[in-house]
Amino acid sequence: MALVDELVTVYEELSRYIEGHSHSDEASGAPPELKDLGKMIETVDALVKRARLEKKAQPATAAAS
Repeated sequence: MALVDELVTVYEELSRYIEGHSHSDEASGAPPELKDLGKMIETVDALVKRARLEKKAQPATAAAS
């Protein structure tokens, strides 16, 4: 899955837990359990790291073209 697609998927998952969104507790699976939030934090951290690496690689690739 492309990085952008993964970011969108994670964003959509996280939006279920944000107060003020129109999801019911049943639909969102809320309240989240701490272990689920811990896994989500790890996922987001990994995506941020990937995004930074890809961003650093882009200028070198563009300059070589």
